[in-house]
Amino acid sequence: MLLFIDLDSRRFLSSATVSSKPTNLRLKRGDTGNIRIQFVQEGQPVTLPAGANVEIGIKEVGKYDADFLAFAENFTEPVSPATEYTQELGLNVAALNTALNKDLDDANDVAEIQANLEVTWDPANDDKWLSTETLLIKIDNDVIRGDEETPTLLPTPETWLDARALRIDKSLVVSDAERQQHWQNLGVNPYADLNAANAGEGAHNVMWYDTTLKKTRMTTSDS
Repeated sequence: MLLFIDLDSRRFLSSATVSSKPTNLRLKRGDTGNIRIQFVQEGQPVTLPAGANVEIGIKEVGKYDADFLAFAENFTEPVSPATEYTQELGLNVAALNTALNKDLDDANDVAEIQANLEVTWDPANDDKWLSTETLLIKIDNDVIRGDEETPTLLPTPETWLDARALRIDKSLVVSDAERQQHWQNLGVNPYADLNAANAGEGAHNVMWYDTTLKKTRMTTSDS
């Protein structure tokens, strides 16, 4: 995340030359990423005096007395011609786990929270701190945690049909047991003869598989 800060107004800018406040800034719980801060004066990138301290803090909206959700200090000073201050900001912290209900209970999950972000700096390293305006951001809950089970792939239609469907390619050699099983998969019951089929199905014109003749037939009786 790159933040532009006007040194004179202490306001956040969309860029060094665009004075509007940035909107829709989002971070992700669990991530660790670089925060880059660019100070600006009269539309030009500038740096603070050597040895200046820079800090960034994030708290849940309205909870000014609370502990930080995220915090970083000891920003790396830029070396000319660079002008950006950089530091890692860790978001895999207990405070964010609590705020986003990371507790193994799916019923109370929170998709996002609003938070306040502020940058402060001590130009001369003499405890005379200056701070930005408060910037509203959002912190999203993360989807990939690392402890999930890998989903089991279901069989493709081709795999399913190969295991269950009746083969109609006459060039294929099908055993008697396979042929009978295919018809059973389709709901056609096997019988040794017509009498057994009539008795078993109890209705006429019901398809059955003749295990003696190795073919399908129809019943002829309701009894």
